[in-house]
Amino acid sequence: MENTQFIRKGLNSLCMVVIVVASLCSTVRAAPLAVFDGWTMFADDTIVNDAIGGQPFNTEYFFFKTEGTILSIGLQTGFDVGDGKITWNGRDYYGGDLALSFDGNISGAGGSGYEYAADFGLFARDYHGNDKVSYTQSGGQDTGIDPAGLYGGVTWRNDLLYASAEPFAMDNSTTGKIANALIHNSWGLGGNSYYRKVSFDTTKISETSGGDYVVHAHWTMNCGNDEIDGHFPGGSKPIPEPTTIALLGIGLAGLGGGYLRKRRRQRLESK
Repeated sequence: MENTQFIRKGLNSLCMVVIVVASLCSTVRAAPLAVFDGWTMFADDTIVNDAIGGQPFNTEYFFFKTEGTILSIGLQTGFDVGDGKITWNGRDYYGGDLALSFDGNISGAGGSGYEYAADFGLFARDYHGNDKVSYTQSGGQDTGIDPAGLYGGVTWRNDLLYASAEPFAMDNSTTGKIANALIHNSWGLGGNSYYRKVSFDTTKISETSGGDYVVHAHWTMNCGNDEIDGHFPGGSKPIPEPTTIALLGIGLAGLGGGYLRKRRRQRLESK
């Protein structure tokens, strides 16, 4: 009897340990991958609990890096963006395209504020209709896959389980591919985190011609279980520091005061 009670207590203690460890694992934050060392993070969405389905559906980080006119944007996520597909409970799920905007305005229904798409060149289907999603067609039907690159004048397919995560994948483009985008390979870190990098020349984008612009980025998978959004300033025009503005104001005030004193002296001398 005593042995039975001892075993029962031991099993209860073991169960408690398993539960605690499982709960800790479910809320652990994924660290930025080493491939993004030297990049600037502009979005952090690593809370696993907000992703229905856990880590495989968890979006994590956005990063960017600029080298001259070449802009690189990086996505890190628990979703396998290497293959672009995961199977969960007997159902296939697909990753979407990287939605981009450069005009500072992302308002509009269905993600229409995102006028550009960086296509990773991966196969995509929507959620409910199980239809292929692509700009490229064959025999009047979407092929489900487009050549990797940057597309403009984009409209989006948003047949998602959670509509709040739109936009999902490029459905049409008024420009077609406007720039080749170097798509870097993805890999899994212990099967937990994957990444994609896309690099393109910003001179191909009309909204960047003024020198200063804002980049908005968005990504999700076809269920919309989780999404990631972020933005950062682009361009190269320096923004004056507050001290610089203050000194400039003092200098202008001094010049103005000197001019007024000189005019007063001239009027007095003429009397």
